[in-house]
Amino acid sequence: MAGALLLPLLLGGCGWLGGREQPPPVDHRHAPLPGQVSLADGEATRAALLEQYLDWAGVPYRLGGNTREGTDCSGFIQLTYLQRFGIALPRDTSAQRHVGRRVDDSRLRPGDLVFFDTAVRERHVGIYLGKRQFLHVSTRAGVMLSRLDDGYWGSRFTHAVRVAP
Repeated sequence: MAGALLLPLLLGGCGWLGGREQPPPVDHRHAPLPGQVSLADGEATRAALLEQYLDWAGVPYRLGGNTREGTDCSGFIQLTYLQRFGIALPRDTSAQRHVGRRVDDSRLRPGDLVFFDTAVRERHVGIYLGKRQFLHVSTRAGVMLSRLDDGYWGSRFTHAVRVAP
């Protein structure tokens, strides 16, 4: 019985498929941080994302998680946007794909969401930092930085979305 309940989550990969949309949790661990920056300021956005990376580097992947004990990609993106930019995003990758306007990969700027199809029913999301790097949660290594032009990620990149200005 429990296996039947977990099957939809496992098939969803990092793109957590949680049924009804949940608002971001309201507790001290997920509250906006002081000194939030505007996504319109590319340098400040990159700096804020690098701070988030340093704060969370190596936190392991955990499907459905969004705490330091473990997080998945969409949970980490939701948490990062709320803490660093004061913007509430949907919880799952499929909904996050539609929160802004599409941006050509040649026009990416820090803070843009980057999306990947990693398998037939698995989707992945990260946040672009600039210089072809993005911040995300790997199932293998946890919270980390990767390159868009890496052979693995480059071949799976589908599109990018700009959330704000």
